[in-house]
Amino acid sequence: MTSPRKNSPKDSELKKFNELMDSLGLAEYMDYLSSPRKIILINLLAGVMRGLGFVLGMTVVVAVITFMVSYMAALPVVGEWFSWLRDVIAG
Repeated sequence: MTSPRKNSPKDSELKKFNELMDSLGLAEYMDYLSSPRKIILINLLAGVMRGLGFVLGMTVVVAVITFMVSYMAALPVVGEWFSWLRDVIAG
C-alpha cells in the first residue's frame, strides 16, 4: 500500500513553472503555429495594413511638402527653383 504523497518543494516549483507557462500563452502560440490557414490570414491582414499605413503616411508627407514648396516660391533667391518645382509637381 502506498501512502499519500505530501507536498514537496518540487511540487510547488512545478506548480509555479506551470503557472508561468500558462501566463506566457504557449498553448495559444502552438495552436497558432499548427494552423497554416491562420498564419496566412494574419500575415495577409498585417501586410495590407502596413501597405495602407505607408500609402496614407506618404500622402500626408507629400501634401505637406507640396504645401511648403508653394509658399517657398515667394522667396527671393530660390523662388524660381521652387516655382519650377511647384509646376513640375502640379503637372
